[in-house]
Amino acid sequence: MTAAPALAEIGRVKSSVGMASVDRGGRHLPVTPGVQLEPGDVLVTGRDGRMGIAFIDETRMAVGPNSRIALTNFQYDRTRQTGSFLTSVDRGSLGVVSGRIAKSGRDAMKVRTPTSMLGVRGTRFVVEVH
Repeated sequence: MTAAPALAEIGRVKSSVGMASVDRGGRHLPVTPGVQLEPGDVLVTGRDGRMGIAFIDETRMAVGPNSRIALTNFQYDRTRQTGSFLTSVDRGSLGVVSGRIAKSGRDAMKVRTPTSMLGVRGTRFVVEVH
């Protein structure tokens, strides 16, 4: 019998307030500081919820109330300091200070909303989906 390989950690929850969870493969995991995040995780906050996230490429995210944000794709080569990062904002708000991935190449970091796709080139931005 072989164990399935664990997905690589892409970041960690640094802070959380109110109702906040991570949906992973159909399971709702409660959020506390230190919880590891994996590609494909969905960050969910309630009316009073907020989360602070730190990723391994030094990207920082602040997830606002009533949000549903999927960490759709995250690949990072620590040696070359390059990669790709796709986040999908279904609803709510997301504040970002981009890290090494966004600086590694044009459109290396993207944010998808229900109506648009944003290529990240700057270092700080906010996305709100109503």
